[in-house]
Amino acid sequence: MSLKIGLLMLALLVPASLANASEWSEDDSARWTAILDEARETLLAARSRVTKADYAYQDWRQRHWPRGAKKGEMLTEIDEAKAALADAEVLWPETLEKARKAGAPPGLLRRYDTPASPD
Repeated sequence: MSLKIGLLMLALLVPASLANASEWSEDDSARWTAILDEARETLLAARSRVTKADYAYQDWRQRHWPRGAKKGEMLTEIDEAKAALADAEVLWPETLEKARKAGAPPGLLRRYDTPASPD
């Protein structure tokens, strides 16, 4: 997951030059749509990962099953999932703002303005 976040951050550096462009092209729209879709997908995947990890731990805990190393692995997964979610939640509004500053038209951004939900 951190690889996706790293790639997303790298992708955000490249379109920064679009902020100086006087016209918005179809290529710009395609590039930002891909970046925003990837950021949203990363956020949704992080939310889903946290939900699944929490659910698995709670389910196994009720059965009094996770012990020792397996329990430690489950708790580590929950911590890593929550850290990935925190990173994705920070990147999401930054990505939207960067697109706005680059001159993305409101029509392009409108579909991303609603909060991403895992549904």
